[in-house]
Amino acid sequence: MANRPVRIITKRTSVAGKVPTGTTGVELNLIQVGELATNLTDKKIFSYDGSNVFEFGSNSFLSLTGGTITGNTTIKGNLIVTGTTSLQSLSATTYISGSTNLYDIFSTKGSSITASTISNVDYIDFNTGATVTSQVGRLNWSDADEIGGLEVGMKGGNVVLQIGEENLARVYNDDTVTLTNGMVVYVSGNQGNTISVRRASATAETSSANTLGVVGESIPVGGRGYVNTFGLIRDLNTIAYSGGTPVYLGTTPGTFSSIKPSAPNHVCQIGFISRSNAITGSLFVHISNGWELDELHDVVATGLTNSDILQYNSSQQLWINTNSPTFNSMSAATLSGGTILSGATNLYNIFQAQTGVLKQKNGSVTGSTFSGNPKKATITFGTNFPNNNYAVTVTGEIDRTWTIESKTLSGFTINANANLQFNSSNVFWMAGQIGESN
Repeated sequence: MANRPVRIITKRTSVAGKVPTGTTGVELNLIQVGELATNLTDKKIFSYDGSNVFEFGSNSFLSLTGGTITGNTTIKGNLIVTGTTSLQSLSATTYISGSTNLYDIFSTKGSSITASTISNVDYIDFNTGATVTSQVGRLNWSDADEIGGLEVGMKGGNVVLQIGEENLARVYNDDTVTLTNGMVVYVSGNQGNTISVRRASATAETSSANTLGVVGESIPVGGRGYVNTFGLIRDLNTIAYSGGTPVYLGTTPGTFSSIKPSAPNHVCQIGFISRSNAITGSLFVHISNGWELDELHDVVATGLTNSDILQYNSSQQLWINTNSPTFNSMSAATLSGGTILSGATNLYNIFQAQTGVLKQKNGSVTGSTFSGNPKKATITFGTNFPNNNYAVTVTGEIDRTWTIESKTLSGFTINANANLQFNSSNVFWMAGQIGESN
């Protein structure tokens, strides 16, 4: 007998939308258990399992476990995914188009997508109305008034970074105590690639000038955690301050205060109180360190000694410290004091090479110079004053009532108003004019 091809011809219909009914209904519409029926117009195949008529390829039948679909797959209608779905890679010019999006696909909201790589995404729309609990590695939108943007849970689970609104630094606790939320710290060194910190204080240059920020979580000794260098620190006791109050580094290690430090303590502004509350208070961190005088770019202060002053050097365009200043001119309405000048250096020597403003002559005589009754001594200037409108001050090593007589352009006479000789004592004099030349 010749071999003949086997043909399987199922029940069939060309009526669109027609579906077999199983063991009940019109005879032409019945199919038996395991029997096939084809709708040629709809391009669908049906069978009967004894309880239900099902369509091959429908949600009620098709299930793929551990298999692979190769090539392009077109899904018309809704794709419903439940549970956790792992996507090893999504790559295409457009993954989701039209009104359908990942949120609609995973409409159960309890499902999630895990993917090793999602590339070439044009944009991601976050649900701005959702209430999301932050966790390590989770990126979500926060609609809180003080945030209104994206945030991500950081390592350890205690700190959440508000993206674009604050800066964090991961640090190593090099101190002798646990660093807690709200403590101010400075950079003290490093531990591998991590900077190490200790509690900052306004009492010293090192612990204030190197201020880094404010601790955002509890960090044990020898542990790592996060410091906020710019942005909001929450859950502080700020009840002692009003909102908007500027606060400064305190003199107690790790603290801040609304009292601005005064010298010799160092000024370092930590930021501003954002919310006043005993439990949920907040601080906006904005470190602004004060400057030492010798830290200014146009000041050179080296080898400092008592009584140094800063004097400007126009050729170097710098302020430089000196204890031997030079002056082009000086004016004063009054010079007063028990001793105005002493030693070899005096205002006359300083200004003798200059013109105008303040001119002065001074000197001393011994008691043996005085003669007569009462004792008198004549003083002669090396150079004359332009007129006799000058003032004279006399002080002596012995007590006398000194008076001035016979003032001329070239000198004057000192009257001791006593006849007692004082050979071993000195008498000092100073004569000066304001607004005149020598």
